[in-house]
Amino acid sequence: MNIFLTPSQDNLFNKITNEFKYPTISRTNYVITGESGVGKTLLAKHLCKEKNGEYIAFTKNYGESFFNHTDLLDIDGTDLLEFIKTSIIKDKREKLFAIDDIEYIFNYMYFNRKINNFLRIFKRYSFFNKIILIIPSMYLNKPFDENVFELMFTEKDRNFLANYYSVARSIAMDYGNGYYF
Repeated sequence: MNIFLTPSQDNLFNKITNEFKYPTISRTNYVITGESGVGKTLLAKHLCKEKNGEYIAFTKNYGESFFNHTDLLDIDGTDLLEFIKTSIIKDKREKLFAIDDIEYIFNYMYFNRKINNFLRIFKRYSFFNKIILIIPSMYLNKPFDENVFELMFTEKDRNFLANYYSVARSIAMDYGNGYYF
């Protein structure tokens, strides 16, 4: 199955892969953020496909195991990083991992006012892998950080999807993001 990226997704894909080739930061931990429905998950899956990475739907694949060993009411994020290191990455050094579907963990970190601290630790945490977390932009105070890539849905994306799905442009322009296509 071919994946057709919107212009914004394609642009961000190129930025991220360029960062992989020519790193401008010392750690290879990244965040892809954006509003719901802009295509973060599709972009992450495409990155993993093209870079021989592994896409992780966290809740589906690791949620129960994580819940069994973590007190969500006291979560500060270091337990999530340790879980990623010991349960997901294990001995798969140098591999790309895109970890999605972690909103419920971020809800608790938001409640505990620990998100900024978590992101600071995450950016500095030393993995031998490239780790990408996919999270909604509502959790970030300042999305334009060196490790954060924000995906936005633009008029070019609406036009692209209108053509791809044969939807009238007037209808496509009414959508706030690509979720309904």
